[in-house]
Amino acid sequence: MATRIRDLPLVGNTMTVGTNEDWLDGLGAWLDAAGAPIPFDGLVLNFQMRPQNDAFAAPLNASTATAVYGMPVSGTVSVSGNVAALSFSRAIMLRVAPGAYDAELQAVGDGLTITIGRYTVTVVEGVLR
Repeated sequence: MATRIRDLPLVGNTMTVGTNEDWLDGLGAWLDAAGAPIPFDGLVLNFQMRPQNDAFAAPLNASTATAVYGMPVSGTVSVSGNVAALSFSRAIMLRVAPGAYDAELQAVGDGLTITIGRYTVTVVEGVLR
C-alpha cells in the first residue's frame, strides 16, 4: 500500500517532563501545504531520545512497532489520523536522569525512513517520589 511518507513535513517542539510522572505528550499534527491532514496509514513511527551531552547513552525508545532498529521499546507512539502522541510510564521515567535531551520521530514506509519530528526535551527531578 502506498503511503504519504514523502508529504510529511518536519515539525519540532520543546517539552518538559518530570522523573516522577507518566509522560503523555502530543508529538504533532501533520498537515500538507494546503492544510489538509496527512494520515499515517501504512507507516511505522519510531521515537528515540538521548542525552544532549552523551551520544552513546542508552536511548529511550518508543514506537508504533515492538522495536526501534532492533532495540526494545519502553514506551509507545500512538496515532489517530494525522496526530501522533507519546507515552512512557512513571516506572520508566523514574529511571531517566534529569537533564537536557534531544529526540527524533521517524516515519518508516515505502522503503524510506524520514525524520518528521525533532524535539528538545528537559527532564526535571520530580519532588514527589
